[in-house]
Amino acid sequence: MESFKMLGEKELSELSTEELKEYTLKLTRYAQMLEKTAYTDPLTGLRNRQALEYDLKEFKKKERTSIDKEKTHAFLVVDVDNFKGMNDNYGHSTGDHILRRLAGALEKNTRVSRGQDRVYEGRSYRWGGDEFAVLLVDVNPEDVPYIAKRIVNGIKSQAEKSVKALERLWRMKGYEPSDTERNLLNDIRNVSVSIGIAVFEEQYKDVFRWADEALYKVKQNGKNGYHIA
Repeated sequence: MESFKMLGEKELSELSTEELKEYTLKLTRYAQMLEKTAYTDPLTGLRNRQALEYDLKEFKKKERTSIDKEKTHAFLVVDVDNFKGMNDNYGHSTGDHILRRLAGALEKNTRVSRGQDRVYEGRSYRWGGDEFAVLLVDVNPEDVPYIAKRIVNGIKSQAEKSVKALERLWRMKGYEPSDTERNLLNDIRNVSVSIGIAVFEEQYKDVFRWADEALYKVKQNGKNGYHIA
């Protein structure tokens, strides 16, 4: 992280106008960098759990008149199925690489257009461990299942693309993978996510619990899908 020296009152008083402008600019940039660091997951680059809680509080401050009353909001918990085995079998560095790729696929598939008046920029977060989260604000209720399916299918598609890219590279180089490497490819190909969804309007107090309960139902029903509480 870039260092920044805070000046005292006496030092500030000795600055010229131009020096003061430059100092103020650096101070602003430093504050922005600190905020980004505090709210960013270092592994995936997504916003972190602290950022989600902050965003929910900011959302609550909105004037009700500024929100389309025909729309609702949704909180999604996205859990990577059987990820613990991936870490146990192939190491955390491999697991971290997979999480980074999945984070990119998640972000991509929460940007959804359903017509000119229905364009969604879902906010993606690293919830912790092998769990992610998505916040959808001002979303039509009927679009929530569509977005959830898009995420589930998008993650599967990303996993398949990663496998094919590695297989293609091995063929080009004439490389013969080991049994462990072949097993890894099969496990990546089978990567899937389970999504628990809580739909809410103004009150978000219980959305974490609702989403977790919905996620549990997906896990009970064989994973690789979604459920709306």
